[in-house]
Amino acid sequence: INLDEFKGSRVIHLYIPVRSEVDIRPLIEKSFSSGKKVIVPMVDKDKKHLLLSEIRKYPDELVPSIYGILEPRPEYYRIVQPEEVDLFIIPGIAFDKRGYRIGHGLGYYDKLLADVAGKAYIIAPAFEIQIVNFVPRDDHDIRVDKIVTEERIIICQPGSLMEKKLQML
Repeated sequence: INLDEFKGSRVIHLYIPVRSEVDIRPLIEKSFSSGKKVIVPMVDKDKKHLLLSEIRKYPDELVPSIYGILEPRPEYYRIVQPEEVDLFIIPGIAFDKRGYRIGHGLGYYDKLLADVAGKAYIIAPAFEIQIVNFVPRDDHDIRVDKIVTEERIIICQPGSLMEKKLQML
């Protein structure tokens, strides 16, 4: 909430937490009370990508969908293009200090963020235990700009020569 990226955003993508993901429900409420346009993901299983939809009432407009994730009910679909979003808050399972992440393995967020990386801020809330030394990556993986844990804020930097050598192994 205190990050400049949050304060300066008008349109914010927020995930709806499931399982052991960082609970960002207070951030969802703060986004509404701050007058931000709140966008949530919807899984298109057939096309294997994420669609984005605005929500105006949390959690009233949501129902459990595929994978048990809360998504907008069809009558509340308000489709938003990724380019309209100023700030993406995304989940993950593990992160390294370069900003690479391991998600749930389907690549949905990498596909979503491919066209907006470098144009919108990408921030990942995480528990300190989720920070690891090295996350293997593929060419299509998108880095986060910052990771916020209960102990610190990590400003992610591109890797070193040693990192490049490790990737080649």
